[in-house]
Amino acid sequence: FREQFVTTLSHDLRTPLGAAQMSAELILQCLKNGADVALDEIRIFAERTGKNTRRADRMINDLLDASVMQIGEMVPLKISEVEILSVVDEIIEDLSPDDQKRIAVSGAALKGFWDGDSLRRAIENLITNAIKYGEPDSPIEVRVKGEHERLVLEVKNQGQPIPKEDQEVLFQVYRRAQAVRAGNKRGWGIGLALVRGVTEAHGGSISVDSGPGKGTTFVVDLPQDARPFQKEKNINRVFILMK
Repeated sequence: FREQFVTTLSHDLRTPLGAAQMSAELILQCLKNGADVALDEIRIFAERTGKNTRRADRMINDLLDASVMQIGEMVPLKISEVEILSVVDEIIEDLSPDDQKRIAVSGAALKGFWDGDSLRRAIENLITNAIKYGEPDSPIEVRVKGEHERLVLEVKNQGQPIPKEDQEVLFQVYRRAQAVRAGNKRGWGIGLALVRGVTEAHGGSISVDSGPGKGTTFVVDLPQDARPFQKEKNINRVFILMK
């Protein structure tokens, strides 16, 4: 298991780091050309560098948060006011043009008090999983709703349903569905565990609905204001330390 994990990690990190390195080298090459430099080219390469280093940073943070969850701690959050559709738009902008065309987003703008970075990584995991494991070229639906001072975010794809026995272990760290393990899809087995950790740290929950003919839908349910849950978590930590 350790060998497979290290191999997958090395492969996945090499992609964004290699792309960032190539873009940085192209910027240097453009600057050496002096007067012939096109600023638009440099801007494009700089954006690619930033995009890929941010992607590598998110991967590393996912691993760190998974380690925190492994020892029974809650994912640490930095709460501020966040507009959820802006977060979704940022995620889609980082996808390839072909994948962007598959995403259909619905819902009205909704502000709340959450950890924008953690929520971004959680939603990104759901969207990229929907792309990765859904039927090729099938649409991916992202729905955002505000209900009774809560955020309900759904990500749905079309494809083979997830068996009931696999649904029970999907959100455990380093556990992956049997069909996925038997296939050729790479993965660390921490994405959905991270989604659960982030939602629970916000005082929310994650669920899945999957079956023949109806696709697979992951549902994130969060309070619109997660600040009270952070205060409660801090009080619990102080109580544990005092004990």
